[in-house]
Amino acid sequence: MLFRYLRVSFCVLTACCLVPSVSACYSGLVIMPTVDRVGENTYSLEYQMDGSISGRRADTHILNTQVGLGSRAEIGVDFDLSDRAETRAMLNAKLTLVSSPKQKYEVAAGVYNVGRHLKACPYVVGAHNCCDSRLHLGIVKIENKARWMIGADHPLNERVTLMADWTNGNENAASVGMNYVISDSVSLLAGVYLPNASGEDEGFSVHFCCAGPFRGSGK
Repeated sequence: MLFRYLRVSFCVLTACCLVPSVSACYSGLVIMPTVDRVGENTYSLEYQMDGSISGRRADTHILNTQVGLGSRAEIGVDFDLSDRAETRAMLNAKLTLVSSPKQKYEVAAGVYNVGRHLKACPYVVGAHNCCDSRLHLGIVKIENKARWMIGADHPLNERVTLMADWTNGNENAASVGMNYVISDSVSLLAGVYLPNASGEDEGFSVHFCCAGPFRGSGK
C-alpha cells in the first residue's frame, strides 16, 4: 500500500513539473465546496490525505480530478486509494448558475460522491465578495438530510489564503485551514477539522494540487 501512495505522489509531482503555467487554486474550502472551478480547457489533479490528529497518520488517500468544460462547468472522477474503501471511483460535477461581477456574487450547483455503495451529495452554494474577503453560504444533501454550509476565505497576500467553514449536523464538522500557492501551477491546502459531535476525534486534511491546460490549449 505504501508503494501505491508513493507511486501516485510521484505521478502527481511529475505532472506538476511538466504542466505549462496555469493558475492552480482550490475549488472548495477544507470541507465545504465553493463556486470555484478549474478554468476552461484546464485540468486539475489533487492528492488528498485525511486522518485523525490523535493517530498522527493519514488513513484516507484520495486522488481528486477535475476538467473544465466550457466557461461554466467542470466534471471529474475522484479515486479513493484508502485500504478499506468500498468504492474506488466517484464522479463529481459543478455548474455555474449565476455570475455577476458587478454585484460581486456567484451561485453554483454541483454533486459529489456519485458511485457504487454511496449516496450522492448534491449541493447549491453561493459566494459574495466583501472587500478582500469572500463569504460562502450553501446547502447540501447528506444521507438524505439537508445540511447548511457556511464559510469564508481571506487572502493575506498573493500566495497565502486563510479559510474556515462549518456544516451543520452531528455527522459533519467545522474546519480552519490555509492555502499556499507554491507556483503558478502548484498549490498546497492544509487544515484541521473539528467534529460537531462531542467525543469524535479532531482531524487533519492536506491537499496537494496542480493544474494545467489540455487539448493543446495555452493559458
